[in-house]
Amino acid sequence: MQLQKSQKKFGGFYHTHVRYRLGDRYLDPFREAIDIGKRSGIPIHLTHMFRRTTNPGGISRIFDLVENARDTGMDITFDCFSL
Repeated sequence: MQLQKSQKKFGGFYHTHVRYRLGDRYLDPFREAIDIGKRSGIPIHLTHMFRRTTNPGGISRIFDLVENARDTGMDITFDCFSL
């Protein structure tokens, strides 16, 4: 967390690749990244988001997390790819 906080004065951001192999806890890494952004006050970029067939409807829940974070004023972006 100290590293992320120190990046704020330099205009940095938190770029993370989330962990997908958590079964029914697949939202936890996204929540963790959003929490880091909130506590550090820096923008977040989530890399390699994709729709998992093992979690039907999961991508909608991930988008909801991102939109809710944006609604609170967070600067959060992501990139994605198809499988």
